[in-house]
Amino acid sequence: MIKNTPKRCLDGPQGKPRKHRGIARTALLAAGLALGAMTAAAEDLKVVRYVGFSEPKTLDPVASWLAVSFQHSYMVYDTLFSRDAEGQAQPEMVDSWEISDDNKTFTFTLRDGLMFHDGSPVEAADAVASIKRWAQKDSAGKMLVSFGMDYEVIDAKTFKVTLEQPSLFLIDAFAKPTVGPLFVMREEEASKFSSTEPVDTIIGSGPFKFVKEEHRPGAKLVYAKNEEYIPRDEPPSWLAGGKKVNIDRVEWVVMPDPSSTLNALLTGEIDVYERPPLDLLPIMEADPNVALEVVNEHGMIGYIRPNHTQVTFDTQAGRQALSYAIDQAEFLRAVAGVDGKYWSECYSFFGCGGRYETEAGMEGRKDPDPEKAKALLEEAGYNGEMVAVLGASNSTILKEFSITLANTLKNVGVNVDLRLSDIASMLASRKNRDIPENGGWSMFPMTSMSFTLDDPIGNFWLASKCEENIYAGWPCNDHMEELLAAWAHETDPEKAKELTRQIQVEASEDLPIVLLGQVYYPVAHRTSVTDLVKAPQTVFWGMNKS
Repeated sequence: MIKNTPKRCLDGPQGKPRKHRGIARTALLAAGLALGAMTAAAEDLKVVRYVGFSEPKTLDPVASWLAVSFQHSYMVYDTLFSRDAEGQAQPEMVDSWEISDDNKTFTFTLRDGLMFHDGSPVEAADAVASIKRWAQKDSAGKMLVSFGMDYEVIDAKTFKVTLEQPSLFLIDAFAKPTVGPLFVMREEEASKFSSTEPVDTIIGSGPFKFVKEEHRPGAKLVYAKNEEYIPRDEPPSWLAGGKKVNIDRVEWVVMPDPSSTLNALLTGEIDVYERPPLDLLPIMEADPNVALEVVNEHGMIGYIRPNHTQVTFDTQAGRQALSYAIDQAEFLRAVAGVDGKYWSECYSFFGCGGRYETEAGMEGRKDPDPEKAKALLEEAGYNGEMVAVLGASNSTILKEFSITLANTLKNVGVNVDLRLSDIASMLASRKNRDIPENGGWSMFPMTSMSFTLDDPIGNFWLASKCEENIYAGWPCNDHMEELLAAWAHETDPEKAKELTRQIQVEASEDLPIVLLGQVYYPVAHRTSVTDLVKAPQTVFWGMNKS
């Protein structure tokens, strides 16, 4: 029996703490910011006004897998486990746990003092109900279900999870940082709503409370410090460790226009600007009251998702043609500047900089070869059919990626129909299974946090279950699924690492996606805001404001 108590892996050798490195506006928005400023001054609160790269319109992290929904959820909800800066799973809501000798039974005990925002205690039944709902949708959860995952509530603070097949993957799955994290909700919501139906009440046990009364869709979301939250003792490390809150309130201001947001930052009407367009950075760098800081040191991975059911790209030759047509540097320069300060090429399907980074199988794929691309298109049977490229007009990076992709395809003789729309419409259109002439699609560019790809099961690119895939594209690859299942069952770390190499080689041949490289977006903030935690996205614990 393996017994585990709160790990101190967040500490360095001999238990010493590690050192972590780390304009016009509408009258409505101006009035809202001014009103917020007056309210904060009157109450003498530490208020951080934040503009994200998008607005979280669905506040349920199971029903919506957009990054902004997760960002909202990390404020409101808490997780059983979280990943630290080394990618290791660390306990968060869990105090201690035991693993049986046969790696089939996991017994968890929750920390003392966990309370939901309505004053009710967090109990084992809430955790179990949240796991069940999460596992209906998440790829890692579904894998555990296929292993015969079952649950038993032992008492108010203790629950047991059993598997029919041995696997140590369960702890890693519970610690997934994105797509999708296992957030703990009240049993009431987790049991009542399906995985596709958003919950109607946003009550968590996390470091911030969502202020429903001040929510103005399209304008502002408000979060107040949870005075009853008890952070862990460890220092924060990415999404793990102690979530100590030093500010009183976060106002998430919705301001889609970059120039308006820039002016608001320069005048001090907002404090933090997530993912500012890189062409605006020189203006910010020139202002002594503004700092630029890369908090997500693993960056974002750009990629192209082909439709594996459409003509040409339903063949390996067609997808390999797309790969040989791509010049990563050209795409990266289009979105992150010519000097390479905020980008790097990346040829690992597990992201670059993580535990499982490998370029196996991609050794001869780094240089674009238009002639080889044309030859492979001919081999795939391409005969001038329309190729529909989807793009998001209200996302700078996705818009530039899609325009560059359309031009790249035209240069190798492809008949391209570039379809730009707002991101919500683009995401909705991916459900269309028809041919491009009838509204269907052939491919789209997208980005994903590199950190979340460092897990073969959590890496949604790799899932190849045909119609059962949770992510648009419908790839089918039985051998890939066998490799993924073998990795999830493997309890020997060295053998698991070898399996990741085999998965990488298989992906390099089959190409469930085509890689576009890695982008590092700095967060712009007023110098009065300090102590930003290095994490996959901006988090508000640890942050301070003078």
